[in-house]
Amino acid sequence: MKQSVYDFFHSDNVRLFFFSGFAFLLPFFQQASTWWILIWAFYSLVFFDKEVIRINKKLLVLVGLFIVYALSLCYTENGEYPFLERKALLVVMPLLFTLNGRVLPGRHIPILHAFILGCLFSLICSEATAIYHNHHYGWMGKNFFVEKKFAVFHQTVYYALYLLMGLLALIHFSFKNRRLSIASGAFLVIGLFQISNRASLLVFVLLIALHIFSYTRNNYRIVFSLSVATILFLGMLVAVPRWQKTFGEITQKELSDTSTSKKSISKISFRLASWDASTDLIPSHFWLGVGVGDLQHELNAIYKKKGYTTAYEHKFNPHNTYFSMLLETGIAGLILLFMVLFFLYKEISSQPQWRYFYISFILLLAINFIFESMLSRYSGLSFITFFYCLLVNMREGVALSDLRAKN
Repeated sequence: MKQSVYDFFHSDNVRLFFFSGFAFLLPFFQQASTWWILIWAFYSLVFFDKEVIRINKKLLVLVGLFIVYALSLCYTENGEYPFLERKALLVVMPLLFTLNGRVLPGRHIPILHAFILGCLFSLICSEATAIYHNHHYGWMGKNFFVEKKFAVFHQTVYYALYLLMGLLALIHFSFKNRRLSIASGAFLVIGLFQISNRASLLVFVLLIALHIFSYTRNNYRIVFSLSVATILFLGMLVAVPRWQKTFGEITQKELSDTSTSKKSISKISFRLASWDASTDLIPSHFWLGVGVGDLQHELNAIYKKKGYTTAYEHKFNPHNTYFSMLLETGIAGLILLFMVLFFLYKEISSQPQWRYFYISFILLLAINFIFESMLSRYSGLSFITFFYCLLVNMREGVALSDLRAKN
């Protein structure tokens, strides 16, 4: 009996269960996936097995990012331990994939399906919560089916990112039941428009164009399909309140006015203020950055100097991953960030059957990096580290036992 229990906990199915469980919990509350990581790490150490270790050098780029963050504390005046604690996933996630990596090659589909199901169930919970709130607080005149009030588990930008990834996985690794796949995809698209995050909708359009191009060879059909998709997309935007507000801001020329005004007017101008302050810092801190602990302090000084009152009061970060990496860790961190995208691109040559899946994921990251400091929050850090480790391990990796055999 003891031997059978021992064998059970050392089985590949249990290790695959932890991968799939984390993927399922990602779209839900952060606390749920955080506790899962702790349990997963405890299991990996207690049931450590040399035979299931798989070495993949591409995971070291994440560890390298953690190292440059740690080094930046050496020349920062406000450096504290919590800054590194927030980045711990850069080390923990590669370690978990290394300790349990034998189960990954050829078994990525159940993990991706678990993530899709997590997106669908979290979306169902969001819809149910919106119905409840609308029933009890509808008299307040608020719409609980859109934007922040709808995204109850994560900030809108990250929740939209999860739904986009779920849709992307569904397109390339659909369920066996075709009707279920179509219905799930339609539900994810509806949820995406309910969240109405601008960057994610932009990526959504680009992904549509990319996949139409991949499935269509005739030039006439490509032009016609893209035209229809564009018209439908613009028509849907007209009905989305957040985009109506955006169009109003642009037509009223608020963007040009807020760059020098004492008060920011819109969320778009908040981001522009953050970018403006960041670009002022970059020239003098290009090589080493200001350090992970001093970045916010330096940005606040520029906000105050330029009169960006709201940005100063709310302590806005750069809202751009490229700017954040360069300002926190210097050119070394930025190079490592681009290496993450490069290694994902390199996977295309070894796995051409998933070419458009990898291109779409790179596009998903690269564009969202422009609009959000994604390594500054758990929602972004957990998503990037998990899916990067998964996608570079779908085929590659060397078992420790194989290395010993060669020697």
